[in-house]
Amino acid sequence: MKTVILLAGPGGSAFNKENVLLAEKALQAQGATNLLTIGNGEEDISEDAMGQLFNHIGSSKDDITLVVMAHGEVDKSHSGKAIRGSHKHMLSDSKPISTIDFLKKIADKLNGKKIDIFTIACYGGDMHDFAHRILPKGSTYVAIAKPDEPATSAEVDRLWSRLASKEVAGCLSAESLLMAYTVRLSTRYTPTLSSTLSHYSLDEKFYARIGRPFNEKEKAMVLRALKPLADEKQILSTMDKISQSKNEWGIYAVDYGMALAISHASTGNMHSGCFPIPPVCNGIYPFFDSTSDTNNDQCPALPASRGMYLGEASTYSTPFAANMALAAVVGKLVKDGVNYLMDR
Repeated sequence: MKTVILLAGPGGSAFNKENVLLAEKALQAQGATNLLTIGNGEEDISEDAMGQLFNHIGSSKDDITLVVMAHGEVDKSHSGKAIRGSHKHMLSDSKPISTIDFLKKIADKLNGKKIDIFTIACYGGDMHDFAHRILPKGSTYVAIAKPDEPATSAEVDRLWSRLASKEVAGCLSAESLLMAYTVRLSTRYTPTLSSTLSHYSLDEKFYARIGRPFNEKEKAMVLRALKPLADEKQILSTMDKISQSKNEWGIYAVDYGMALAISHASTGNMHSGCFPIPPVCNGIYPFFDSTSDTNNDQCPALPASRGMYLGEASTYSTPFAANMALAAVVGKLVKDGVNYLMDR
């Protein structure tokens, strides 16, 4: 089980309390039953509230997902380019915090735990060369905008609305939130990712894929990762467009986000993803597994020796998947107990 925290600074004209409430609803729909929200999207986050954040990170026994809703800014050179490492999160209008310092304070509190950070701050990609060096091994930092790009609140609201509708489940890692965000992206603003496995802007992998056909292994990895989030025909059609394009402009803006998601998924570096609600397989939701030969819209066979509902945690590709399996076991036992009592 993950500890999930939503940190919401003052949004100004970009977001407010209603947007933060939508984000809360989305994260809870994805399984964040004990969500902690700090900030309301309209007021500064106080030093006491920041202390609460760091204390909660330090006291948690579980790995953590931190979603940051805040404005961002960078220092710029005379040429107008962002000065690397200068990014700040505007958690307070009067006192922005250096993102490097912010990450270091978080790392100091983790005590060996891993953390996933998903930030909607403008220019947040400035950190993708730094975050993987600061945060513990196995952690992931995702920003929805490159160092020289802003972010758009409409795209973020689209993400929260979709997750709140429960079309998919388990989108609680930074990478799964990244994929859910990217497949519906309708602008050419590009997210970035920084993790133990890789750190890059997603368009780097997209540029490397242009004009190159996908082999069967890559197709399988892409479909396994993205079918919970998008129609298979759309995925395959966009893959064809990428393969047949001569340059990036062969992909129109309407397909750009999907092209980014496909390019990332085809690398084989994906660690976590969302999974679909239906069907329920033997009382257990199918799960994301980047190495399995079983698509996650099929029901994996469970050995008879384990019974119909039981499975070892090692069977599952991620801790979240194992927890979902455990939840299914408990739910089945409770349901059977209630039915037994009603029959008596």
